[in-house]
Amino acid sequence: MGGKVEFYTLSPITVYSTLHTADGRRKTYYYSPYEREFSELVSTNLSRKYRAYKGEEAKGDVTITPVGRPKERIVLFKDTVIKAWSGGFAMEGDERLIEIAYDAGIGSKNSAGFGMVEVSHHV
Repeated sequence: MGGKVEFYTLSPITVYSTLHTADGRRKTYYYSPYEREFSELVSTNLSRKYRAYKGEEAKGDVTITPVGRPKERIVLFKDTVIKAWSGGFAMEGDERLIEIAYDAGIGSKNSAGFGMVEVSHHV
């Protein structure tokens, strides 16, 4: 099963990893949609959401790529700086994960309002 949709963000998408510095401190690294890890982390995140919602594994994955030039957004949320991206994107892959993306949001911090999207058209 495969599909492709183009969408635009209603609220910016954020994807990040928590890293440890040489002195043991934690540091949050926010990925750009131009980095390979952005798409990989979105796919992994959607697979976890699918498993939590459906109680089964999604066998496929998705890739997400920018359409046009998404804009970086710096958001202060509960005294934390969050880097996120708004604009147009295309997502291709497992239709079940694409559906979860639309229903639950894309990326991290969805409960804080990040990652809401509107499909512009199915490709």
